[in-house]
This record gives sequence, structure tokens and C-alpha cells, in this order.
Amino acid sequence: MARTWRCLQALTLVLLFITPYSVISQGYDGDLPVEEVEIYDREEDPEDRGVNSADEAFPTNCNPPVPPENGYIEGTETKLGSQVTLKCNPGFYLVGTSTMRCLAVPGLARKLIWDPQDQYYCEEREVVQAPQIQELFDDEEGDPEENELVHKDSLNGVEIEQEEEEKEEEVEEASNRPDDSEFFEEPVMLQGSESRKENPSKMTELPELCSYPKVEGPCKASFPRYYYNMETGDCQLFTYGGCRGNKNRFKTVEDCEETCVQ
Repeated sequence: MARTWRCLQALTLVLLFITPYSVISQGYDGDLPVEEVEIYDREEDPEDRGVNSADEAFPTNCNPPVPPENGYIEGTETKLGSQVTLKCNPGFYLVGTSTMRCLAVPGLARKLIWDPQDQYYCEEREVVQAPQIQELFDDEEGDPEENELVHKDSLNGVEIEQEEEEKEEEVEEASNRPDDSEFFEEPVMLQGSESRKENPSKMTELPELCSYPKVEGPCKASFPRYYYNMETGDCQLFTYGGCRGNKNRFKTVEDCEETCVQ
């Protein structure tokens, strides 16, 4: 009896071990189903490489640069390595960098940018009221061409343009100053040239203005004028600035020679 019980237990264990394989093998026709798997080529997998897809070429140009407000961009090249200059409109000045360069972003991003970015802006200039500029001319009547001269001066970086207008009373006051005694013309004995020095018989009376030195003046205009050169004894061309000269100044060489060359 005991022996029979042990045999039944052994048989039960064998059946439990074989049954799963019997169930799986039922209906087997010799072909196991194969699960469809999408196969990727690692060389063409955009996610595996971490870059743009193959149909997106590496960029060769930056996007058009953004000019500062109240400013503009000087330069049209946008290729890799190109450089542009930042400028401001009149009445503004640039704060920050004055140039930008098209560079590639380091790493695998494959992107071109302008560098540096957002490090510039145009600041409005502060308008400063400048004192009126009035230059006094030595001629009593003045030279209409020279009186219309426009000067440019700089005050705290602001360029100021003012048209010169002559006032008769100021000219008269200036011509009466002690240090402006050269405005009075009186005949004097002058020794004008080397030939006169060698031959005293050629000494003659010349207006005093002929002995005045050449004075170009502090203004920045450019008027061709002639002056009498006492050392050479002839009239020579010079550039007159437009103000604060003296009377040894003639518009033509003929006027100069008629007055001073005897």
C-alpha cells in the first residue's frame, strides 16, 4: 500500500512537469511567429547622431543681423566669418561693441549666429546750448563772400553750425583797439626787396599795410588771397581762413602789385 502511494506521487510530479510543454506544442506547424522589428542604420539615424536630418545641409550663412534701435548695419555679407559694423543715426552715439561677426555655435548644434549679441544700443545725444559765435572782421565794409562763411565748432561732442553775420558797430569798436593799430594806413618809407636794399635810390613810399605779415586767421574756410612779401619784394598766394586777418590781403595779384609793388 505504501509502495503504491509513492508511485502515484511520482507519476503526479512527472505529469506536472510535462503538461506545459504539451500545451505549447499543440497546433505547432513548424514555423514560429517572428515579431517585426524596425531596423535603423546607425549612420542615418538622426536621433542617434544628435544632429539635423540628412536632408538639412549645414548652414553657410547667418540670418540678417538686427540693427540697434535708431541705428543701422554697415555691411551686407552674412557668410560664416563675415563681419558687419554697427552705426547710429545722426543725433545718437553707439554704446557697446561696434562690430559683429558670423560664427558657428560650438558643439553639434549646427547653427550660425552673430557674435556678440545684444551688447549694443544707440544713446541719444544731449543737446547743449552753445554761446553764439561772432568773429570780427578787420575790414570796415567786410567781404560779402567771407561774411557768408559757415563755421563748424565742437562743444561736448555736438557739432554746431552757425552762420557768421557782421555787425558794423562791433567792427568799428574792434578797429579802434590799441592792438589793432595796423588797420590805419599811413605812407611810410619801406625797404621792400633785396634790389631796394642794394640800391637805395629805388627806395619809395609804400602803404604800411604792405609791411604786415601774412595772417591766415583761425577760421577754417579756404579763400585764395595774395599778400605782399617784404623779403622777396613780390606778391604771393596764400589761403585765408575767413576771419581775423590783416589788410595785407588782396583778391587778385594785380590788386596786390598795384598797391605794393613800385
